Order: sequence, then C-alpha cells, then structure tokens
Amino acid sequence: MAVGGAGTLAGWLLGTALFGAVWRLEAITVSRPAVEALARARNLAAEAAAVLDCPAQLSSVELCVHDGFLGAGYGVPSLQGQSAIAATARAEGVFLDPTYTGKAMADYSALLSQGRYAGANDVLFLHTGGAPGLFTAAVEGMP
Repeated sequence: MAVGGAGTLAGWLLGTALFGAVWRLEAITVSRPAVEALARARNLAAEAAAVLDCPAQLSSVELCVHDGFLGAGYGVPSLQGQSAIAATARAEGVFLDPTYTGKAMADYSALLSQGRYAGANDVLFLHTGGAPGLFTAAVEGMP
C-alpha cells in the first residue's frame, strides 16, 4: 500500500496486531522518508489502541516501509509512476493516481521484478483511492 500521512498503514498495523493476522505488511512511502513514515504509523497505531483501550502487540507485526519512488517529491508525478499507471490500466483495467497509488505500484513492480515476493503464495496491492487526482492531473497538462 502507499503510505503518506500513515493513517491507513496505522489502521492495518493495529488491525493485524489485534486479530493476530500472520501476513507481512509492506508499504511504499510517497511523501516522506521510510523511517519517518514507519515511526508515524507505529505512533498512530499505538495512540488508536490506547483510545480504544485495546492492548495490541504492535511489535509482533512484520512491517516494512520502502523508499525509492518519491521522484521529485510529494504530489509531483514521476515517470515511473506514470508508466505504472498506464501499465496497470492496460493490464487490469484499474486506474491509479499519480500522487499515491501510481508511485506505490511503480515500487511494487520494481520489488516484484527483483524477486521480493517470489516465495509468497498471495500478494495484495491495496488501492487506497485517489482516482479524482488522475483526472485533475490530466486537466493540468500532466503527460
């Protein structure tokens, strides 16, 4: 999944811990360094657990945040992201946005080609929305 403000990742982290799920969570940062995104997600998940009064073993969840596809920065489309958007639309009929999911798919595709998920039986790419940004970018003259 893409990680920006880290709220979605925090929710998945907390849910995974509370329900004892055995999957590994991986996220691709689209707005900040991976170390910062990971810290934000852990903090948000811990705060949510406290508010819910649900003790959770967050440290038991296998979690990784990947760097490398920010391009020129947050909200700035990248060539790799644009290519991933086009390839995913052609292959799957799924539309990704240039700010979040397009960049995340570019990183996911690169990790996949490097054999990152070779031993996995199932991999889920979480599409977190952002489709309106795709159409806004087209109006603004994005290639």
